[in-house]
Amino acid sequence: HEIGGAGPDCGPAGQVQASELRQIRAGFVTKLPVSRPGNFSSLPLQSGPLCAVLPAGHPLAARERIAVEDLRGEPFIVYAGNADDGTSLPRLILGERPVIAHATNNALMATALVGACQGVALLPSLFSFSCETTQTVFRPLEDSSLHMDCSFIWRSSEEEPLLDALLEVLPVSRAPAEDEAMASGSSR
Repeated sequence: HEIGGAGPDCGPAGQVQASELRQIRAGFVTKLPVSRPGNFSSLPLQSGPLCAVLPAGHPLAARERIAVEDLRGEPFIVYAGNADDGTSLPRLILGERPVIAHATNNALMATALVGACQGVALLPSLFSFSCETTQTVFRPLEDSSLHMDCSFIWRSSEEEPLLDALLEVLPVSRAPAEDEAMASGSSR
């Protein structure tokens, strides 16, 4: 089997859409703000607190934790996809519409733009292992308890030997009843 990309939108909504169109077999998605169609299964992999991603030379980068208030007025690199213009998460955290410097559908691109001093971003801490660079720092928000889950999703309606082999090596197996709870929107 060939392993290919999800096309122009590789954010959560784009991965669901690409899988429905059979452009990809599965994807890794965050819980916010995507709902999963009924013919999909999911396997939660990890959950982590939301972090401010800052240029390494930013005055706030020296802090261990970042107060939400200190992010007001900062230009944001937002994570936008098919279902969202990218402002819903910063608006939820800040309580107001953020100043938008750039919008992207890719966490690596968001981090690269932050590293180029184009703004700040909000990403789950679990992305830090693959996205943090010498030009960026991930800092937890001190006054937010919001966590984001990362899940592996796939169309459950077809036999896929490659996918079955991958699921055998992933750390947890899920019962169908747990999948139904995920589909109904229950979260931490």
